[in-house]
Amino acid sequence: TPEPVPFRSEFTDYQPVLSPDGKTLFFNSTRPSPPENQEGLQNLWFVTRTRTGWSEPQPVPGVNTPHREGYAAPVKSGDLYFNSDRPGGLGSQDIYVARKLRGGGYG
Repeated sequence: TPEPVPFRSEFTDYQPVLSPDGKTLFFNSTRPSPPENQEGLQNLWFVTRTRTGWSEPQPVPGVNTPHREGYAAPVKSGDLYFNSDRPGGLGSQDIYVARKLRGGGYG
């Protein structure tokens, strides 16, 4: 029987996708990013697989903005494709790629 994941929230969490190595789960969420205490726009979050389950959810570093980011597509190289309505795009939702940095996060 399907059951809720332990990192679920009272906010909208959706569009889960696993990284190619199966160690990271990316998802869209409207949960607030610290230090805000109210529901936010759609942003990208992730959890990592641990020996005992999943880590605490964290916003994807170097990707989220005050605009909408979502629909993550992690690829084998570690780069992350996603869409956003941030300024500077050509349409209302454009596709971006964030390159995986050696020390963690994305550039």
